[in-house]
Amino acid sequence: EFVFAGCDNLSKIYIPKNLTLIKKGNFNNNSWGQNTDLTVYYEGNDDDLTKITVLDANERLKNATVKYNRTGLPIEITNYGDWKIDVETSGI
Repeated sequence: EFVFAGCDNLSKIYIPKNLTLIKKGNFNNNSWGQNTDLTVYYEGNDDDLTKITVLDANERLKNATVKYNRTGLPIEITNYGDWKIDVETSGI
């Protein structure tokens, strides 16, 4: 939970088609409401996206621009600080 909370300048993220769960607060708005716009590069299509369970407090993700049928970001993000995210074995 809350993996990207406080990452106000996060502007792009890649989500693979096999992701099934986004946990609470991972894409929460900051308390000042001054986040950069978020663009999601999603591997699947619109129907696939509806299969992802998105828990509460993920407003930034729910309001993001989604680019479908993508295979990655222009710049790959695999580590954020001390966090390493393995989307094949867990949700984010």
